[in-house]
Amino acid sequence: MGLETSKPTEEEFQLLSRALDKTCYLVAEALSEADVLLVSFGAGFSADSGLAVYKDIAQVDAYRSVGIQYHDICQPTWLRRDAELFYGFWGTCFNDYRETQPHIGYDLLLEWKTRHFSKTAVSNAISKDLETGLQEQVAADFLNRNQSAGVGGEPGDVKMSADATSETCAVAPPVQSPYKIDGRAGAFFVYTSNVDAHSFDYFDSSEIRECHGNTEVWQCGAEPRPCCRKIWRAPVDFRFAVNSSTMRAPEIASDVANPTVTAASSTDQDHAPRAGRVKRPYGKRRDPLNKLPKVTDSAHSFRGNWPRCPYCDSLARPSILMFNDNVWIDDDEQEIRWLAWQSAVQRQAELRPPEKRLKVLILEIGCGANVTTVRSAVERTGQIFSESATVTAARINPDFCLPDRLTMPSQHHRHLCLPCGGLDALKRVEVHYRRIIGDTAIGQSPIQLPTKNSTAATIPQALPTSSRTARAARA
Repeated sequence: MGLETSKPTEEEFQLLSRALDKTCYLVAEALSEADVLLVSFGAGFSADSGLAVYKDIAQVDAYRSVGIQYHDICQPTWLRRDAELFYGFWGTCFNDYRETQPHIGYDLLLEWKTRHFSKTAVSNAISKDLETGLQEQVAADFLNRNQSAGVGGEPGDVKMSADATSETCAVAPPVQSPYKIDGRAGAFFVYTSNVDAHSFDYFDSSEIRECHGNTEVWQCGAEPRPCCRKIWRAPVDFRFAVNSSTMRAPEIASDVANPTVTAASSTDQDHAPRAGRVKRPYGKRRDPLNKLPKVTDSAHSFRGNWPRCPYCDSLARPSILMFNDNVWIDDDEQEIRWLAWQSAVQRQAELRPPEKRLKVLILEIGCGANVTTVRSAVERTGQIFSESATVTAARINPDFCLPDRLTMPSQHHRHLCLPCGGLDALKRVEVHYRRIIGDTAIGQSPIQLPTKNSTAATIPQALPTSSRTARAARA
């Protein structure tokens, strides 16, 4: 146990499953009382949109025939070794994400944000802190750290500046976001490892942190390292031409006789979604990147089926953190906004008297055991917030809903375990939330609610304590 992902025992799973609706009620109760909402999600959240998850995305014949799994193909060296294969995989992912409508869980989150966490006193105070110097202070601290840690994170390395080449290096300023940011985050924030950029269909760019990047943003792929530390967006009308049989993308799009340039909706319900074979239960994407300004300056980079760096004409790659990847160019300004938001929440919590502690709800959805970046960040953030705020952390995952850290029981930091899918949990929480605050007070729900006579959303009497917390209490 400790700092690793743990699966509930069969007995624990049965206890948690029987208490699921009660736990959803407690999440709804925390939602109705919270001053701040942090939503974090991973691939499991995208699965409800019909997109492939880690274990399934590369399960196609073209990869099986050569013995390639996701961990093998998701490496930057393929750009040099076999560009057709590299762009075939990432081009298919790009097309799938561009063409798939996010599920209604996003609508629910947006509804909660709008109704409960926008234009409140706490939200306004957080935004004001960010506007009056806090974000600049965090940016300065970030730059100071860069002076002693390079691209690979080793002390003494020197990062390239935004305009430097691999031969002329200087201390690096933060990498600029490839889009304009309007406003500041308030009492709501999204932290995600998903690379589909679906969050931008619903939420403001000032309140999103993508810790692994996304397929909409690209960087130089020159060897042995990028020519510059700049990132840019793909045009909204661009699609890759990929041979759906070989999963390869030739340099000349017309070389594909029948190019698959849109996500292929699967009619085979016996198979999980895979690259190029997603299911799209909510149809085609309706408002892609709705919260971002239009792209006006990247057409030159995407003039062919293999994108090019607009600064040196080398092949370009998605700005995504891959495996064995020491040349990924992160969106530093996005990271700074996330760090600054955490500091602003802490500041507001510290201003409260002990009897009126700030209340924070953290929803973690669909983050499993393969890549635990979000799980670690959520537990670390919750621990820090709980020093001066009351934190409820709800982990929604059908397989790994237990906390990864061994924690002692605390009246200011509780962990709720929901062993189910993300959309299922959000729908259950929505039902309870509306019953708690009064359905007529907040208007139409994005989902179809059960009737008053329905047996849905009954509240069991017993609720098991989070397994790891209970183990700690017995120790």
